[in-house]
Amino acid sequence: MSSGSYVPLLVKRVEIPKADSGRRALGIPTVTDWIAQTVVLGRLKPVLDRRFDPDSYGYRPGKSTIYVVRTARERCWHYGWVLDLDMKVFIITDHLTWSLAHIIQAYRTFSTIEETFKKMKNVRFLRWQPTHHWTDQKLRVHAFYCVLVLLVSSLAHKEVRHVGIEISLPSLLKELSAIRQVALLYPPASGAKSHITLTRMSSQQKKIHRDSPDSGPHRRGAINSLSQLHHSFKALDQIIIPN
Repeated sequence: MSSGSYVPLLVKRVEIPKADSGRRALGIPTVTDWIAQTVVLGRLKPVLDRRFDPDSYGYRPGKSTIYVVRTARERCWHYGWVLDLDMKVFIITDHLTWSLAHIIQAYRTFSTIEETFKKMKNVRFLRWQPTHHWTDQKLRVHAFYCVLVLLVSSLAHKEVRHVGIEISLPSLLKELSAIRQVALLYPPASGAKSHITLTRMSSQQKKIHRDSPDSGPHRRGAINSLSQLHHSFKALDQIIIPN
């Protein structure tokens, strides 16, 4: 965490039954992430807890539902009304000069940022870890090509969606990674011309390959060579960067 290279792993989703016959989803972190969360909580709790309102009882030490009921009973002796709020989203901002539309637009971009971090934790593609680097210079290089491949893959995702192919980015990368180029080489004496062809593709792969934008060789090539790019970046982890 101190080096800045720590990235949480995926959380295990477990569903438990609820009292109303429904099911509640719980996220179970790994042991490493649980230790990291405990360390961060131990540092932040003394600083942030004293800034909470005295009437804030949710997930706070020493304040259970018993104290909520007791406080509510005492206040019923003094007030004859109750205010009940159930808010889905509550936005707090210090950008006082922004318009309401600007604030809402900035809030909605958070989902895009969160989705990007989810992609960087994908166990098969675009994963930030493991780094296998122990110097700042190598970490910077690792960060550079991780962000670069995320940028290129996001561009490819945008292009296929532009032509009407609705597919998630992990699914797109999986389909493209399965496409291989085969070089058919013949002896000079045979008279046959050597050429490069693609392996047999599924209907989805054919659709992606056929319907990708073809306004120029650079755009078409960027889409079709993404599978090669994925394997090339895998090999970059083995490159030793001189100090």
